[in-house]
Amino acid sequence: MSLDLNSELYYQWHEPFESVLHFFKNTLLQVGWGQGHQKRIAMDVGCGPGGTTTQLVLPLFPRLEKVIAVDLLPHMIDIARKHHFSSAS
Repeated sequence: MSLDLNSELYYQWHEPFESVLHFFKNTLLQVGWGQGHQKRIAMDVGCGPGGTTTQLVLPLFPRLEKVIAVDLLPHMIDIARKHHFSSAS
């Protein structure tokens, strides 16, 4: 199977599904994620170009120590690094 999305175009036009927005803005807060004083590690599987991670995940975790972001397409990781995580490895 070959999946070759234009990662730059996807980055410019991608909007998360309403269900994803609801999950991050409501469900996670209701179960207490991001609250408390513990340092946290978050993993975003299928991170794409990183927009959802930086716009929705990071604000929920003010004490976030580390973000692990993975995607099936290496191009998406490249875009995420370029636009959001310039010091990421």
